[in-house]
Amino acid sequence: MQPGAQVSAMDLNISSPRQAIIGKNASIALSGNLTLESTGNASGSQAIVDNGANVTVAGNAEIVSGNKATLNKNTTVTVSQNLHMEAVTCTVDGSASVTAGAKSGNCL
Repeated sequence: MQPGAQVSAMDLNISSPRQAIIGKNASIALSGNLTLESTGNASGSQAIVDNGANVTVAGNAEIVSGNKATLNKNTTVTVSQNLHMEAVTCTVDGSASVTAGAKSGNCL
């Protein structure tokens, strides 16, 4: 998803063997579910919510990777139901705000 994108939708699925990314300063509002998935496990495989992105999900959200999952600086992730974040290496910047009805996975 491009930097600065503004998306309002029911469900959003972003899947890639390399980088699955919600770009810088993107604004995402979903009435359903989010899947952000990097399907590979090579060193460049990452699921990323980039700097300043604001993601709001009314349903469930998955941020998963066979390698790295990252919430960068000043990101806001708000999930009404379950947020599942799983990867071999996890990075949640100290300035990131994460709120969820429930949290699961080794990253949270």
